[in-house]
Amino acid sequence: MIQHKKNTAYYLSFPMVDSAVPANFKSGLSPVDTAYYKDGAGAWTSLSITDTATEIGSTGLYELDLTAAELNHDYVIIKFAVSGAADTAFLFNMVNNDAIVDQVWDESLTGASHNIANSAGRRLRQAQEFQGYEGGQIWIDTVSGTAGAVAYDNGTVEAPVDNLTDANTVAAALNYTRYRIHAGSTIVLNQAYTAHVFAGESYTLDLNGQNIDSSKILGAALGVSGVCTGTFPFFYECSIGNISIQDGAFQTCGLTGTITVTGIGDLYLVDCFSQVAGVSTPSLDMGAAVGASNVSMRRYSGGIEIQNLGAGDNISIEGNGQIVINANCSGGTIAFRGNFSLTDNSGSVTVVRQSPADKDEVAGTIFTSQLTESYAADGVAPTLAQALMLIQQKLGDFSISGSTLTVKQLDGSTTAATYTLDDPANPTSITRAT
Repeated sequence: MIQHKKNTAYYLSFPMVDSAVPANFKSGLSPVDTAYYKDGAGAWTSLSITDTATEIGSTGLYELDLTAAELNHDYVIIKFAVSGAADTAFLFNMVNNDAIVDQVWDESLTGASHNIANSAGRRLRQAQEFQGYEGGQIWIDTVSGTAGAVAYDNGTVEAPVDNLTDANTVAAALNYTRYRIHAGSTIVLNQAYTAHVFAGESYTLDLNGQNIDSSKILGAALGVSGVCTGTFPFFYECSIGNISIQDGAFQTCGLTGTITVTGIGDLYLVDCFSQVAGVSTPSLDMGAAVGASNVSMRRYSGGIEIQNLGAGDNISIEGNGQIVINANCSGGTIAFRGNFSLTDNSGSVTVVRQSPADKDEVAGTIFTSQLTESYAADGVAPTLAQALMLIQQKLGDFSISGSTLTVKQLDGSTTAATYTLDDPANPTSITRAT
C-alpha cells in the first residue's frame, strides 16, 4: 500500500522481474496500465490514465507519472499487465493520506478496544477522562445540568448531568465512586453507596433510607435529612437536620434538628455547633430501648438537648453552651467539661462534671450548702464561714451578765465567744474578750 496526498501528482516507480530468475529485473518490457478507484461507498469505476509506464533507462525499473487529477480520490488501485505476458500482473493500492488521518481521528476510543498499556489510544482516552471528569468525579447540577448517561459525554465538568440516575450510570461505566455537586442542587439518594464521596458547596441531600457505609458527605450546607444505614459514614461542613443514623462521624457541622440513634454504635461530633438561634436547641435522641451507645462531642458550641438516654448509654461533651436533659431520659451517664449550663429535667441520669461549674451553679452551691460550725479565736482572721456563723449566733443566741456579753454556739449552751461592754447600763462600745 502506498500513501499519497490527495490531488497531488505522484511518480510511481516499480520493478519488473524475470519470471525465470526472480532476483533479476526485466528490461525491455512494455507494461500496459489500467486503473480503478473507489471513493467512499461508491461502486468501482474504470479510470482512464493517459500516461504509459516507461522504463527508466535499461534498468528494469519502470515509471508511471500520475497527475493530480488522477489522484484526486481517497482510494486508487492501479493494475499493470505486461504486453504479451497476460499472466504477469502488478497491483498498486494507493491510499490518500487525508483518508488515513480521518480514519484515525474518527476511530471510537473505547475502553475495550483501546486499552493497551502505553498506546496512543489509551493515552488519549485517559487525557479526555482526566479533563472531563476532573478529580475522578461525576459532575451533577440539578439546576442547570442536562440529562444524559453517555460516558465521556455526560457528567463532565463541561456537561454536568441534571439527575443522580444518569450520574450513577456514567459512574458505573467508568468505575467511579466520586460525585461533585454544584451549588443549589438537590440530591435524593436512590441506591446504596458504599465508600462513595459526595462533595460540593451548598447543596441539599436526602439520605432516603439508603446504605452509605463508609461514605463521605462533604459540603451539604443547605441541609442533610432522612434515614441512612451502613457503618460509619462521615459528614464534613454540613448542616445536619433531622437524620437517623446508627454510628458515624460529624466534623465542623451545624445542627438544626434531631440526630436519632438507630442502633448500638459510636457517634463522634468534632468542632460541631448549634445552628438554632435563641434559647432553643438541636437534639440528640439516643433512641428508646436502643441499647448501650457512645457519643463523643469534642469542642462543641451552643445548646444541645439529650433525649431518651438510657442505661448503658454514655455521652461525653466538651466545649461551651447549654445542656438540657429531657424528662424522658431514664439512665446513662453524661460527662461534660467546659463552660456549660445544665438543666436536668430527668433526675435519672448520672451527671459527671469534669470541670469547674458555671457562675450560676457556683452561686447556687454556695447559698444552698450547709455551713460547718466553726469560730475563729480572738485576734485571728476568720474564714467566711466562721464569720457568718459568729454573726448569726451573736444576733440570735447570746446573754448579758453585768459587763460581759456571751455568744452561744448552736447547741445553746457552749460559749462561742465573749465580749466586754464599757458600761453595763448604757454601753457605748463593745470589745471581744475570748
